[in-house]
Amino acid sequence: MSKIYCRFFKKKLTQLDSQPFPGKLGERVLREISKEAWNLWMVRQTNLINENRMDTSSIKDRMVIMQEMKNFLFSDQSGKLHIPF
Repeated sequence: MSKIYCRFFKKKLTQLDSQPFPGKLGERVLREISKEAWNLWMVRQTNLINENRMDTSSIKDRMVIMQEMKNFLFSDQSGKLHIPF
């Protein structure tokens, strides 16, 4: 298991086993986000979907989820929701 500098926790932690989804953002998550931070996001994502009754087959809802993931993992404003409903 490799160690990376996790942007979320701002320290070296265990890297994810594989890229969580395709594309440049998935590559960035693999390079910059630890397994621990990703697990926190998974819990947050589940809550976000359930609390807002989101439909993951909806492009609009998936785009909101992706933006929330970026905010949660990569910004200093992590944890704040910006849901355009």
